[in-house]
Amino acid sequence: MSTLYAMLKEELEFVRTKMKRYYNKHKLEGPYLERRDKVYLISRNLRINRLSKKLDFKKIRLFKVEERILENNY
Repeated sequence: MSTLYAMLKEELEFVRTKMKRYYNKHKLEGPYLERRDKVYLISRNLRINRLSKKLDFKKIRLFKVEERILENNY
């Protein structure tokens, strides 16, 4: 029973490493922003009261990064 468990554990580890390698190959790294860097706020996911989204501004304005909360949250 323990040999079967060891064999399954080894097989599972092999599959995990293969999946990890495939996933990381296609994943893009985001920008690493420091404190006081300036970034644009893009209006893609904002609701703005304009008659036409086509005529609206794409970038709202520059903002300073105050602190890094998580890997992709600032």
